[in-house]
Amino acid sequence: MIRFRPYPGLTVAALLGVALLVSLGVWQLYRLTWKTALIAAADSRAHAAPVAIDRTLGGADGDIEYSHAEARGEYLPGEAYLFTVLEDGRIGYQAIAPFRLDDGRILLVDRGFVPEAGRAPAAHGAPPAGEVRLTGLVRAARDSGPFVPKPDLAGRIWYGRDPGAMAAALGVKLAAPLILARDAGAAGEVPEGGRTRLTFRNEHLAYAVTWFGLAATLLVIYFAFHWSRGRFKP
Repeated sequence: MIRFRPYPGLTVAALLGVALLVSLGVWQLYRLTWKTALIAAADSRAHAAPVAIDRTLGGADGDIEYSHAEARGEYLPGEAYLFTVLEDGRIGYQAIAPFRLDDGRILLVDRGFVPEAGRAPAAHGAPPAGEVRLTGLVRAARDSGPFVPKPDLAGRIWYGRDPGAMAAALGVKLAAPLILARDAGAAGEVPEGGRTRLTFRNEHLAYAVTWFGLAATLLVIYFAFHWSRGRFKP
């Protein structure tokens, strides 16, 4: 029978390290479940038939991100710009305009993508006048984080999605802090609608495997060290 004589201090440190690494792996598995459900929900909502914006805003659980909605009303003067890089590598802006619904409430509408050289309204054209019907995906505000540049208020350029601040710059009061990202229009239309990104990074399984692998490696090193010191004896 092999007798194992572990070093007490090293054993405590190894157990704490393994426990930490395993807990991080388990947390990533929970994140994997959450992200998988989020992707499924976004895909289901985005490809559903559009429903009236009133029904969307009245969602029972309050989670309306990527809901496919329909709005009727008219564009108001003014435009803000959200810096973006499309999946095909093009760099430019999302043209954001205030939109008054038939009942008088105001939302922001993402009219679509315009290239850097075409940011000026004269370059991509004013929105249609009179009453229009829009369909698009609901986008909520997104925390910019500490590494996102501050907005250029003089140029009305934002680098993070902030409907409240955009509305204030445009001099309107929103019915809800969201943006309705317009669906794609006719081929060649500018601004270019339908550019909401619906692909998401989901690397939580790889992260979980990494943490569990590090825990296993730590155990191997722990036992190998004791073996090299002759702590395993018959």
